[in-house]
Amino acid sequence: MERTVTFFGKVGELASASAKWIIIFGRKYPLIPAFYLIVFVWFVFFRTPSLPPAVPSTSTPSTLTISSPLTPTGAPTPVINIAQVSAFRSGTKIKIRWTHDVTNHQIIIDGKKTNPSCQRTECTVDISNQPKLTVLEARWQESGQNFEKSFSF
Repeated sequence: MERTVTFFGKVGELASASAKWIIIFGRKYPLIPAFYLIVFVWFVFFRTPSLPPAVPSTSTPSTLTISSPLTPTGAPTPVINIAQVSAFRSGTKIKIRWTHDVTNHQIIIDGKKTNPSCQRTECTVDISNQPKLTVLEARWQESGQNFEKSFSF
């Protein structure tokens, strides 16, 4: 006779087999089921979890920890705030804005480098000569680290 083997099918078989053996040994040795129940209740209800509690995550991380190989163990590592970037399209112009000053602005549209007009926290790109815009990549530098974010239009 063929049957489909599933995870829950195996768990059901194991549970019924363990219950069968607990009953068989319980008739002969009544302390075995009592010991089994005590152990079961202990592991299910009173044992503390071995994993630390989960830390709630945010959709956009606002800090980055940079560690140096020269930093001694146990010493605090510097934390920098990463600029958050957003892009807005208005007709044939796209504005890319950062939350604070960044350097080395680069805007790449569909794999081609553009020549945007940039200030410290904002870049403007004219896309009137682009037939179809699909992906815009913004690259910048902060505290000697390179960052990149892609936008789909």
